[in-house]
Amino acid sequence: PNTLSDFEEIGVIVHRGNAFKVSSLDELLKNNTLMTKAISQIAEYNSLQVQKTLVSVTKGVFGSALTGANYISDISEVGDGSISDGAIIDARAIMGETANELTNIIMHSKIFAQLQKQGLVKYVDAGQFGQSLLVKGTIPTFLGMKVVINDVMCASFVENTFTKYPTFLTGGQVWYVGYQKQLAIDSEKKILEGRITYNVAWYVDYVPHIRGLKWTGGANPARSDLETAGNWTKVEDDANIKIVKLITQAT
Repeated sequence: PNTLSDFEEIGVIVHRGNAFKVSSLDELLKNNTLMTKAISQIAEYNSLQVQKTLVSVTKGVFGSALTGANYISDISEVGDGSISDGAIIDARAIMGETANELTNIIMHSKIFAQLQKQGLVKYVDAGQFGQSLLVKGTIPTFLGMKVVINDVMCASFVENTFTKYPTFLTGGQVWYVGYQKQLAIDSEKKILEGRITYNVAWYVDYVPHIRGLKWTGGANPARSDLETAGNWTKVEDDANIKIVKLITQAT
């Protein structure tokens, strides 16, 4: 009989944190809201940093592990390089018979505007994408795929003097963030430092990952390490990694 083959998918934990100090005089001069505002902004800041870390992971993965015609459709220097229904259909077709499993399309707001101008966006009831009766509003779609606008994940880059934008067609939860330790915020009040001083520190530990890949680099990597192509290895079959990258211009 044939033997079953398996693979080892490995992510990497990133440890992030920072600290700051606020004095009672600072608070007094700034309407006594500085501490409150600073603490409330930490969660928002970390959410953005997680996205940026996933961007770095994506750059690294598409640098070597997911390359070529099996994962990338680059039409940025074909004609005017703009997105179109044909360009999206061709990119989706990369997945072959499993193309219909690509259910999301993530793009920059400028690319989304191009689709709107071409009349290619259809809005459907949000309830079609959720089981809750409480889901309201409408969601933009293209060919049944849910359109997600994200200017961080799909930030522009310059290549051959052209400004280009990545658009990602995905199925399921390709990007993964697993928390070893959720965001923790600690503070202490120092009453013996002349003016009362508040010390605030925050820490978070998580795994940013793309399914089907293996991290081969070192521990607690910086974003530059995550962007290094040689630190990632593909361990799943192509058909099981549900992501395609479409590169276009915003004309």
